[in-house]
Formats: sequence, C-alpha cells, structure tokens
Amino acid sequence: TVRTGDGSNLFASCVVTVWLRGDVNADGQVNISDVSALIDYIYGNNPPVFIHKAADTNFDNQFNISDVSGIIDIIYGY
Repeated sequence: TVRTGDGSNLFASCVVTVWLRGDVNADGQVNISDVSALIDYIYGNNPPVFIHKAADTNFDNQFNISDVSGIIDIIYGY
C-alpha cells in the first residue's frame, strides 16, 4: 500500500503473487509430485491443483516435455 504525503489521504494497493518455479501443485516444494502433476496435465487429466505459471518452466506458454525436464533440472539443482 502506498499513501500520498500531501495531506490528500489518497492511497493505492496491489497484491503480488509469487510462484515457485516448478511447484506445479503449490505445496511449497519442487519434487516428483510436480513432475507427475505436469505429466497428468499434458495427457489431458486435471490434477486437483495445477499452477500454470509454475509449470511453464521455460516461459514459452506451452506445457510439454521441456517443462518436465525443467522441473527435473530444478529438483537436481541444474
């Protein structure tokens, strides 16, 4: 929240949401469960939780094997 300093009492607020890259299921960890959820999604299944922004590890607005590989790289620290 930001407030004016001129006595007008105006203010503005915004919410910023940050996703952990690779944390597809939003459990705060990047692990094999995220790989599984992404593969389910790619094959047309709907995982109970699927964070699109976190799953798109290469930022190309698509979900494919490159993103699965990206999550595995995150898990192993590459």
